[in-house]
Amino acid sequence: MLNASCLAGMAFCNTQNGLDHAMALAIGSKYHLPHGLATAFILPMVMEFNCIANPQKFSAIAAAFGENIEKLPDHEAALLSVKAVKSLLGDLNISCKLSDYGANEKHFEDIAKAAMSAGQLISNNPRQVNAQDVVNILKANLYNT
Repeated sequence: MLNASCLAGMAFCNTQNGLDHAMALAIGSKYHLPHGLATAFILPMVMEFNCIANPQKFSAIAAAFGENIEKLPDHEAALLSVKAVKSLLGDLNISCKLSDYGANEKHFEDIAKAAMSAGQLISNNPRQVNAQDVVNILKANLYNT
């Protein structure tokens, strides 16, 4: 049975502790959330950000989830991996909407700074990331799922 801890384990192994893990540490600490839960609901946000860095890898993830990626441009196929993970999280009743966890835009710069301070984790991310990228990811997912 998959749960938030399983998803966190998948994220931990497959992203080599990149941005997802760094953001989960910062968000979990700020809002007193279990680390596995934070890692799980942040995963699709970070996947969407990272798709551009390795669309073939994310397309393969989409295909593994059963998404039809045939005849799609690489980036479009890669984004189906995000859709698939969000669907799985929905099946597990895990919201990807930050506001559901008490997130507030006034904390986003502090969260971004904390996430960026995890330099070793960030250096493993497949795409270069800066604090403004983290703020933008958070803003885009405050109310959206």
